[in-house]
Amino acid sequence: MKHDFLTSAEISLTGDHGYIHAGYAFSLPVTISALAAAGVSNIGFTTPDSTPGNPQIHWRPTEFSSSANSARVRLYQGSGGAGGANQEIVLEPNTSYVLNVVNTGSATATDVDLNLFYYEEYYQ
Repeated sequence: MKHDFLTSAEISLTGDHGYIHAGYAFSLPVTISALAAAGVSNIGFTTPDSTPGNPQIHWRPTEFSSSANSARVRLYQGSGGAGGANQEIVLEPNTSYVLNVVNTGSATATDVDLNLFYYEEYYQ
């Protein structure tokens, strides 16, 4: 069991909470300004390969809001669709993903604010 270096209390963090405290969790704020009515914005990224020492990425549900219309945010793997989950997703190594943001309104543009959150798990 690990102990806190200041208080010597036992540390009993589990799951992603431990990765947050270890500095392996990241939050990325993104603003998409004036996304046109029925407009689409895509954010692409590729996960690290599975070489020892590289992390496995754990994606958490994204927080988002829009200023004028409703918006839809989905995470797609490669060219297929596997988004919409409300739970953590362990992303496949060395795989391309697209975060697809759609203004579902039909008349006006909207600003969309996203807060992307993930953490890295390292295997030994």
